[in-house]
Amino acid sequence: MHEVSVAVSLIHMVAADAAARGIQQVDALDVCVGEWSGINPEALRFAFDLLRAGTLCAAACLSLTFVKASNELAIVAYEGR
Repeated sequence: MHEVSVAVSLIHMVAADAAARGIQQVDALDVCVGEWSGINPEALRFAFDLLRAGTLCAAACLSLTFVKASNELAIVAYEGR
């Protein structure tokens, strides 16, 4: 289940960028998941929900956009305050 390591990476990348911008809490995270990326969206959502506690992403709502015929996995945007 490599979705766990992907969730950890997403949380670390967003938290680091948010902290550098003075954002204290991430409220929403939008991620694009390609059909050929090898990522199971539900497993990624489950891992994210478990691993976000105690981070700037603790209250974040994860939005996944599934893209057909793509191997992309990318953070599209995040919102925070």
